[in-house]
Amino acid sequence: MLAAELTLECGCKLPVVADASQVHNERMPVCIGLMGDQSVSVLRDTGCSTVVVKRELVDDEQMTGGTETCILIDGTVRRTPVAEIEIETPYYTGKVKAVCMDNPLYDVIIGNVPGISDEDNTRLAAQAVVTRAQAMQQVKPIKPLKVIENLGEDVTREKLIASQGQDLSLAKFMKEAEQNQKAGKAAVYFR
Repeated sequence: MLAAELTLECGCKLPVVADASQVHNERMPVCIGLMGDQSVSVLRDTGCSTVVVKRELVDDEQMTGGTETCILIDGTVRRTPVAEIEIETPYYTGKVKAVCMDNPLYDVIIGNVPGISDEDNTRLAAQAVVTRAQAMQQVKPIKPLKVIENLGEDVTREKLIASQGQDLSLAKFMKEAEQNQKAGKAAVYFR
C-alpha cells in the first residue's frame, strides 16, 4: 500500500494521488456534489492525500498562484497549480485547497484531508419517495379553469376594470388589495 505522503531527503512532503482506476467501477465511491453552482462527479479516494479538481471547472479568481508537486500512482511526479475551491459533497463541505489537473477521471477527487466525513464509504444512490398525499394528487384529474368562451369584441380594459369595481363579490378582495398597496406590502397591477 502506498503512503499518503512521500517525504524527500530534504524534508519536503509530497502528496500521493492514487486514483489508478481506468474503468468506472460500480463499487467506486462516486456521487454527485456541488462546486459553486455546478454539479460535479465526486470520487472519494482513500489512497490520495489531497483534493484534485478538473482545471476547466476552476475560475481564474480561485487560483492561488501556488503550485504543488504530486506523485501519481504510477510513480510520475507532476507539478500542478493550486486553487481554493468551495465544494458541497457527502464527504466534505466547505473551502479546501485543491490541486488542478487537466484530465482527472472525475471532476473532483477527495483524498484524506482534514475535515473529511467517511461515515458511509459506499456508492450513494438517490431514493425517490412518494408520500400518500402526493400519490393521491397524481390520481386526481386537474380541474379545468372556468372561463367564458368569448367576452365579446366590445370589452375593453377600461370596461373590464369598471365591471370588476361594480362586482360586489370582488369588493372584499379589492379592499384588501388596496390596503396592502397602501401599507407597501404588495403592488397591485391591472392589465
